[in-house]
Amino acid sequence: VIKYEGTQSHPCQGDSGGPLLVRHNGRYVLAGLVSRSTENVHSIDEVCRPGDETYYTSVDSQGVLDMIRTFAPDALGL
Repeated sequence: VIKYEGTQSHPCQGDSGGPLLVRHNGRYVLAGLVSRSTENVHSIDEVCRPGDETYYTSVDSQGVLDMIRTFAPDALGL
């Protein structure tokens, strides 16, 4: 979970499945995929606001890694 505050930019509705990139050894590598927003969001008017939390799917599971290697082999930086 990443919490965004102030004017920080974060994923919004429609961004599910988008990448979470982190810098590792001077390169950006895929660390997760956008999954969902804060659980208490009930309408479109409540998303994409400071203080929202975005949940990411880890790319550590073998199934997720296999899928990424199949469809985007360069995304992991491996």
